[in-house]
Amino acid sequence: MGSESMSADEILHRLDAAQVAMKAPESVAWTRAYLAGGHDRARLVRMLALDALKHGNDTHNQEIALCLLDDYRRNPQGDREQLLLACAQHTAGHQKYGDTLEPYRRYREALSLGDEWV
Repeated sequence: MGSESMSADEILHRLDAAQVAMKAPESVAWTRAYLAGGHDRARLVRMLALDALKHGNDTHNQEIALCLLDDYRRNPQGDREQLLLACAQHTAGHQKYGDTLEPYRRYREALSLGDEWV
């Protein structure tokens, strides 16, 4: 993957693209690379939360991802980063029906938002 020489922003961009494309193994790999790089966990949590919300046509899937992130926040154990990997896997790997990004695209269009990400 060659992520060792990438910046946090580069890895987050790749993670975002994998999440949007619903590529679960790739999403987990980019999350793992970000964690291995020792980058700011709060930025990763924000990206995972945003990506969960982008897939907005099934609130149950959003809820599961957000609960995993909340569990990460509350969990004091050393292996709690497994919850971030699970969140990446779940968001990119579970599609109930149809175009999961359709509500997000309508939201961006209604607010005249560009293609930038947070």
